Amino acid sequence: MTNKKKIIDPIPETFDSYEEAAEFWDSHDTTDYPENWHPVKVISEFRERRYDLEKNIVMALEKQTNIRNEFFLIKYEVSQIQQFLEFNNSAIEHYRVNFGQWLLEKSQDMPDDQKKEFLSFHHANLLNMNFDFPNIFFSNFVTTWFSFLEVSLFEICKTLDLKVTVDINEKVDIRDGIDRARTFLVKGAEYNFKPDTWEELDYIRKIRNIIIHNQGRINYSYNKSSKKNSSFVELKPFGDVLYVNIDKKFFAYLESYHLYDVFDYVYIRPTLSYCRHLITFAKELFDDLDKNLATQRF
Repeated sequence: MTNKKKIIDPIPETFDSYEEAAEFWDSHDTTDYPENWHPVKVISEFRERRYDLEKNIVMALEKQTNIRNEFFLIKYEVSQIQQFLEFNNSAIEHYRVNFGQWLLEKSQDMPDDQKKEFLSFHHANLLNMNFDFPNIFFSNFVTTWFSFLEVSLFEICKTLDLKVTVDINEKVDIRDGIDRARTFLVKGAEYNFKPDTWEELDYIRKIRNIIIHNQGRINYSYNKSSKKNSSFVELKPFGDVLYVNIDKKFFAYLESYHLYDVFDYVYIRPTLSYCRHLITFAKELFDDLDKNLATQRF
């Protein structure tokens, strides 16, 4: 087999037109003409690209960026609150278990009378470990969680710069708190809470208000109210009938999460499992808000 030497056409001295030059180099390779190469100095610079957008488009893009950042921050804070709950519950549980073990170790070799006196002396501490401290922590967690959720909804409305326009014949009760945030989200962003979500938010608000304004106590009486349209639930914790002045659906919610207890009063008593439920509730609510508001242009 013989090697055939590649035939290279010479470069024309001149081209009569740009088209003729382009046609030549379309069918020839510059690497075949190294003898024609020579270095040149080139000064280059990068120039910014500028896009002229309408002001309303720029504002919409800014709002979308801001709301994305707001939701990122809110979701991060929810995860921080979750860690706070688990960390503090572990600390309480650790102290409770260690205290119980200490009592057993100290009292196991004591005579019965001495053991009884020893355990009686530490009875208040046992109540603190097993009831009071967890109840105080979980109750405060519920109120703090609700405040966080309320503030977060307000921040979302502020970030989107939501406005409420009311027709002269339209009756709108803007109110305060989460009701106000809801009004602005409905009127300003066309976002509607799912009915069951809003109903539960209202129940959580009632729990928070009972904890803050009534020390967690739910009013009751030994006598049945004679008032018309009064809502009450009958309880028989110790044989006697207690008439608890409460909405039946709300009470069913409390029962479903084991949120009340009866001593000398009927108490709201949040639990670890309920606090964990609130974390899940917040995650689902803000995910739904993020998904719906991200697709809108304001």
